[in-house]
Amino acid sequence: MKRVIFGALVAWVLLAQPFIVQAHDKPATASVDVDCVEKVVNLFFRTSADELTYQVSPVDSDTPIAGPTTIDVSDGEADTAIPLPADGDYSLVFDAENVIDKSFEESQFSVDCPKPTPTPHPSKTPPPTCDSCVTMPPHKTVPPSDTATDPLAMAVGPNPLVFIGLVMVGIAALGMGLEARKRRR
Repeated sequence: MKRVIFGALVAWVLLAQPFIVQAHDKPATASVDVDCVEKVVNLFFRTSADELTYQVSPVDSDTPIAGPTTIDVSDGEADTAIPLPADGDYSLVFDAENVIDKSFEESQFSVDCPKPTPTPHPSKTPPPTCDSCVTMPPHKTVPPSDTATDPLAMAVGPNPLVFIGLVMVGIAALGMGLEARKRRR
C-alpha cells in the first residue's frame, strides 16, 4: 500500500511541475526605444513580478553585450538604458524573475542610426582693407650662411680627417699591443 501512495505522490509532483513553474513565472512585456541622439537604448518592462532579469545580445551571436542584469520592478513597471551598440539587429531576452531560465520572453530590435555628416569648413575670409592704415614694408629673409667655414659645423659633421685619425690611433694601439706581447715571450 505504501508503494502505491508513494507512486501516486511522485506522479502528482511530476504532472504538477509544469503548472508550478508557470504559476511562479508572471507574464512580462518589453518595449525598446533606440535613441541615436542620446546614444542609448531605453528598455521598458511591464510585469506584476517584483524583479526582472534581462540580457541583450546580437541576433547572430550568443555573447551578450548587456546583462544578464536583474532590476527591481515598482508599480508593475521597470525601465533601464544601455549604451548604444553598433548598427545591427539585437535580441532582448527577459524573464520575470531573478534568473533567465526556460520561461523567458524575447523581443528583437534594430539599431540603424544615421551617420553624422561632416560640416563644411568655412572659407577663409580675406583680411579687411583699410585705406588709412600704415603699411609695413615686406619682410626680407636673410640668405643662409655658409656652414663650411664654421669650425663647429665642421667638427660636428662627417669629416674624413677625423676618420683617418681614428684609424691611425687604432693601428698604433694594435701595434703597441703586439709589441708588448713580443716582449713578454
